[in-house]
Amino acid sequence: MRAGLAFLLGWAVATAARAETVQLPGMGTVWKLEWEAQGKTIDSAALRERFLREIARFDEIFSDWNETSELRKLERRGLTAWQRPSPQFLSGLRLSQEAFERTQGLFDPTTGAVTWKVLPRAVGFEQIQFRKNSFRFRMDPKRLSFGGIAKGAAVGALARLALDAGMTSFRFGAGGSSLASTDESHPGRLRFRASSRVKDFGTLAAHIQHPRLENFQPKHAGVHLECAAEASDDLTRISALTDALTKGLLLADDPRTVQLPPNCTYEFQK
Repeated sequence: MRAGLAFLLGWAVATAARAETVQLPGMGTVWKLEWEAQGKTIDSAALRERFLREIARFDEIFSDWNETSELRKLERRGLTAWQRPSPQFLSGLRLSQEAFERTQGLFDPTTGAVTWKVLPRAVGFEQIQFRKNSFRFRMDPKRLSFGGIAKGAAVGALARLALDAGMTSFRFGAGGSSLASTDESHPGRLRFRASSRVKDFGTLAAHIQHPRLENFQPKHAGVHLECAAEASDDLTRISALTDALTKGLLLADDPRTVQLPPNCTYEFQK
């Protein structure tokens, strides 16, 4: 009973001398955060609250099931009208556009309309337009889904918080699909890992308006992608792309057509 209560509330528990583990609910999964203070004084309770607030912030912006999220409010206003969202939402759109281009259209948030059964086919993310701090779609996608990129972005944001707090050794995981960790063999370097399985999204392939997916037949059961980054890099961007590009790798006839960032490697699951 006591252990179950600690899990639900996400209390930090000592796993070794100066080692901490925190489990937090958020974004439809359970986050596991592990770190070692390594001689530094870190307020675990305060840091836990910062992590929880950051996860909640991403949920409040990008959730496609929470009717009060920023995403749902923008969708109800109509996505063909010019709208000025929060800087975080606009950043998510630009990251999605980069992933869309790097995968030649195979990663596409407009498939949210198919997931939610409001359109038979996705209109395609190429319909988006940007103007300063505003955006619109030429054709209304009705629903968007950031499930393949928002969680990765949140992992990167937590990694930045950890570094700013003075952590030098940590490992964060979001439900096992997105991970961030320090590279013990290269101080100052981080590694981001993401995994995708065909069974989780492969059925959407038939609804993406892309000629190479008309007769999509999966070649692999899943893929693992790992990308290295320096502490000075934009960790939110790198982690978000690591998450999103796994979808492109699985859907592509030739994975070499997916434009990976530097220092990235992948491995397919049979």
